[in-house]
Amino acid sequence: MSFFDQVVFLGTSSGVPQPGKRNVSSLAITLRTGRSVRIDANTVPRGILLPPFKILVDCGEATQHQLMLSKIKLTKIDDILITHLHGDHCYGIFGLLHSCCMGERTEPITVYGPQGIKTMIETVFALSGGWNGYDLNIVELDPTQHTEFTISSGDVRIHAAPLKHRVPTLGYIFTEPDKPGALNASLAAQMGARGPQFRDLKEGRDVTLSDGTLIRAAEVVGETAKGRTIAVLQDTCDSSEALPYLQGPDLLIHECTYHDAMREKAVDFGHSTAAMAGQFARLCGAKVLALTHFSPRYTDPDPDAEDSLSVGDLRQEALAHAGPATVAFTAEDFMTLAGSEFTRVAYNQLAKSTAL
Repeated sequence: MSFFDQVVFLGTSSGVPQPGKRNVSSLAITLRTGRSVRIDANTVPRGILLPPFKILVDCGEATQHQLMLSKIKLTKIDDILITHLHGDHCYGIFGLLHSCCMGERTEPITVYGPQGIKTMIETVFALSGGWNGYDLNIVELDPTQHTEFTISSGDVRIHAAPLKHRVPTLGYIFTEPDKPGALNASLAAQMGARGPQFRDLKEGRDVTLSDGTLIRAAEVVGETAKGRTIAVLQDTCDSSEALPYLQGPDLLIHECTYHDAMREKAVDFGHSTAAMAGQFARLCGAKVLALTHFSPRYTDPDPDAEDSLSVGDLRQEALAHAGPATVAFTAEDFMTLAGSEFTRVAYNQLAKSTAL
């Protein structure tokens, strides 16, 4: 089984990069795999940790630069999900895929995105020498329909929901499998379980011993924990299509291009304000709200400008509408969230760069 390990923001700017501060849109989700169980012939099971899976959501220009500056290896990306075909969300995919090929990658990569992504990628490669590298699978999704699918890890479910923007756009909702309760191996051993019977109990199956004794899984396995949910919703001025599929998401990543005094402009361009993001967080009961996709106007506010605001002001605006049950913060490039409670743990960066 696979579970959320980390979320790393690689680009948090809207439209254009801000050199040395924010790159355009991209983030990575690392999935920690469950243990592959090996049974010790004498008593309890032992396990080895399988390699993690890494998912990229959006791939704006210079995303591969950001990956090279982070602790995420470029060659370890398994799946790429594109929300829409605006350049600040996908123009970096051509260089990234080609660099993986130059690195003699052999494992396949699967790219998901709205209709048109296949033509875009294949046209660029056809006009620049063709493709003779690893297997590249491109899956087009209908941006007018809801779609459920799984990725390379096999057990994280993804729901693609239509979002309202200027071009066809999809929001992605990731849900872990339910996590089985912990096996009390010592108790099971005391009750007589041996070898493969530990696996049966862990997977919820009752075990009958050779003397007829019945060990019920419920007696030695803790309660099942409901799988967590991450939603990535950008770009959009209306996320309502995703709402029925979001019941208290653990992490809501929502675009926040402008402050609410600019709501009319935001909606005209298919974007959200901080207040709109906060309101949606309240509607869906989000536990944590991560704001991203900021207009460059909020990076270095002009004290003489009437609408001078910082990203910190956007956070306060979102909080005012999200309600007290939601933790909200503004994402920054290389900010890393721990998968346990999606709290900020560190900047996942090897070296600060003066230019992106």
